[in-house]
Parts: sequence; structure tokens; C-alpha cells
Amino acid sequence: MIATESQMATTLDQLLDGQFGLVQLPPESLLSEADRQHTLDRLRQTPFTFELEPYPPCWGKAFENYLSMEEYFAPHDLDASIANLGNPITEKIVAMLAARGIRVEAMLDPVRNLPYTLGDFRINAIVPHDSILHVDDLQLDSVVKSDFVLPTILQGNNYVQLSVLLMLEADRGEATLRTYDRKYVPADDQYRLANGWQFSDDAVAGAAYHDYRPQTGDAFIMTNQYFHDIIGAAQADAWCMYSLYILYLPDQGLALLYI
Repeated sequence: MIATESQMATTLDQLLDGQFGLVQLPPESLLSEADRQHTLDRLRQTPFTFELEPYPPCWGKAFENYLSMEEYFAPHDLDASIANLGNPITEKIVAMLAARGIRVEAMLDPVRNLPYTLGDFRINAIVPHDSILHVDDLQLDSVVKSDFVLPTILQGNNYVQLSVLLMLEADRGEATLRTYDRKYVPADDQYRLANGWQFSDDAVAGAAYHDYRPQTGDAFIMTNQYFHDIIGAAQADAWCMYSLYILYLPDQGLALLYI
């Protein structure tokens, strides 16, 4: 579901309620054109903090990339620099949620009492006709981490996971984000591929879907616990994106942010 600006508030409420969808944010709502270009220029002068196949190379520390919590929380020389680049975007997201009466807090690891990291920048290289069908969820991404402990505030509570994405740069902008009206359930693990995070197309057989082709400067919010894929149209399509996850606890009117 792609909303116009006038529909955005209603559609965002639907996403926070756990419904399927995607909503575009008003142009330059997260980053002005000048700031977007400045951020890109800074990133191009900065080495990646994570490079490992088959994951996208990242500036920053994304939870899903690491095999242990110890590794995820280990300090990196570039942590402060990446945080400074992402902070202006994060602040806009916090303000957007606060304007809806939603409290926003850092998500804390209950063992170390350290906050999860906020926001990263990544390069998604999209190969034509090569599926990356998947879902994103904190607990699904935690299964490879033997030292993971569910944050205390989430224990026994239902949550909705969303992502906020900002397209910093699109190589020709030809690739398509396909979101399926099909929510992950544990029985879908039968369709999980050997790498542990992708699924075969059988998982979404017969499901309705919506296609969205984001362009440079687009910002949007989408549901993560529904299947989604990125479909390439030309060789060497690539997206440079800012990403942030929102875990929303409806019963508490509380949003926890992480990446």
C-alpha cells in the first residue's frame, strides 16, 4: 500500500497496528537534498565497518550481520562517526513517533545493559532475476546467536516490527521492492534456504503483492514481518540506503529503535 502524503497518517496507523503495507514519507522529511549529498560524500570517504558475503556491505553495525551479541556490541573505531551521520535522521524519526503520542526508548541488552545500535547505511547490490525473499524480525535474526537474550521489555509482549528506509542513492533506480501480503509464521521455516535468512518462492505462492520502485531521495516505512523481496532489472543495480528498525509495543504505546 503506497500512500500519498494526505493518506500517510492513516496508513502509518495501520502499519503500527501490524497490518501489511508500505507508506512513503513526504519528500525531504528525513534529510534535505543538500544533507543527503553531504552524507553520501562523507560515506564515500569512510571504510565499511562490515563486509561479508552474502550480506550487504555496511557503514554501521546491523544486528542481523553478527553471529554473537559479543561481536555485535564490540566497539569499533568508526562507531561515533557513523552515529553522527545517522543522528539527524534518527532524530526526525523520533519526532515523527512522538508527534503521534508514542514514547521512544533505546532497546537495552539485559545482560550488558548496553543499548542496541541505531541506524546504518548499506549498499544493496541487486542481481537481475535473483530472489532475496525474506522477512526481518529481531527474534528470527537472533537464532544464530547463542548468547542472545531477549530484551526484558519484550519478554511476554507482542510487538510490530517496521523499518524506516531512506534511499540515499539508486543506480538507475530500476530495481523493485516487492512486498507480499503474507506474514511469516513458524511453519514457514520449511521454506527457509540453507543460508538461514532467505526463503524459497513457495513461501509466498498465491499471495497478493505490491511493487514499489524507490527513487533517490525517497523515504518510506514498511512492515518487516511480512515477506518482501528486491527484484533487479539491470546488471549492477545498487541501492545505497539508510535503515532503522522500529519495534512497536501497541499495548504500551512504546517504540524501541535499533538496527
